[in-house]
Amino acid sequence: RPDLVLMDLSAVTFIDSSGMAMLLAVRRAADRFGGGCRVERGNEMVLSHLDVAGLAHVFGLAAEVRRLRRSHAG
Repeated sequence: RPDLVLMDLSAVTFIDSSGMAMLLAVRRAADRFGGGCRVERGNEMVLSHLDVAGLAHVFGLAAEVRRLRRSHAG
């Protein structure tokens, strides 16, 4: 079993509730087997959707979302 499941979202151009449900299912499966799960390289739209859905913190993306917000504010 892998210690870490890395989900590279660099090729994802759109994510909806079905996609987010799949990310959560992978995370739950990794947790069940004692592994970790990480999402990386999500574009601005993906990060925004995960944030609005309240999932940015679940995937360790809260800091990245805050950086994105600051870059748009200034």
